[in-house]
Amino acid sequence: MKMLKITLLSLLGSALLQVTAYSQEIKTAAERSGLKKNAVYGTIGTVGVYGVVEGNYERMIAEPAKGFITSYWVRVGYGGWYNWEDSGPLFVIGLSGLTGVKKSHAEFNIGFTTSYDPDSYDIGVSNANYSGEPKPSKSEYRQNLPAASLGYRFQKPNGHFIFRTGIGYPEALYVSLGF
Repeated sequence: MKMLKITLLSLLGSALLQVTAYSQEIKTAAERSGLKKNAVYGTIGTVGVYGVVEGNYERMIAEPAKGFITSYWVRVGYGGWYNWEDSGPLFVIGLSGLTGVKKSHAEFNIGFTTSYDPDSYDIGVSNANYSGEPKPSKSEYRQNLPAASLGYRFQKPNGHFIFRTGIGYPEALYVSLGF
């Protein structure tokens, strides 16, 4: 019983000694520009008979105090591509940079994209089965390429709405809406 009393008094004393001290506050990236640290948006892009539909997530990773680029973001996107004959899934990952501190921003993106053509793969498997050849690898029908875009982004400081438009690969001529 005495040991329990000592333990409880020690815990209570430790809890009472916990003091929070405040010094000069450091503003976070979101507090400096007012831009939210996370962005989610849908993109539709097309040119001729080629098009892309994708959902994207971006996270602000840095906001330099000076410089042309005012914030850096990491982007991940997933969706689908289509053309006149085929379609398939698409994955994009990259780094984005925004300029400006008000509501209008120039936007630069660079990264990597991978797409897969399941219809052509099915045809390749069918042809291999018919001719008695070995089944093709799915990697033969996967395309890995650089991704890049240049565009305009409307995003108010402390606002929720995002509008994007521009040109790039794999999106082609694109429009995005999000929050």
